[in-house]
Amino acid sequence: MNHERFLNGDIELALEATEEKLFGHIEDFHMCRLGMRFLAARAIPRFTVYSMDLSLADDQPECHCNCVVVESSPESGAWRTHIHFLDIDPRLSRLLDDLTAARHLRCPHCANL
Repeated sequence: MNHERFLNGDIELALEATEEKLFGHIEDFHMCRLGMRFLAARAIPRFTVYSMDLSLADDQPECHCNCVVVESSPESGAWRTHIHFLDIDPRLSRLLDDLTAARHLRCPHCANL
């Protein structure tokens, strides 16, 4: 099992996958309490479920949840990928809500919620 790690300020993600490189290079990363949205170097099949460890900041414990790819479509020479959290802890969801608003990480769909 491989782990692919992503860092974005106070947020660290670790996804478990059988592939060597899960998404390749990613850009235009957005996140909210519902999931993540970004441009990936390669397509990921819809409805693929991943296990994820999420750490928000040094003073917060790491949390585990599952997520599912709900969209992976071509855009600007890459793949617009949408991943939704399936079983995220409500406490973590509230922390994500505050942190992503403060860091302007939300996508245009969630930015005003």
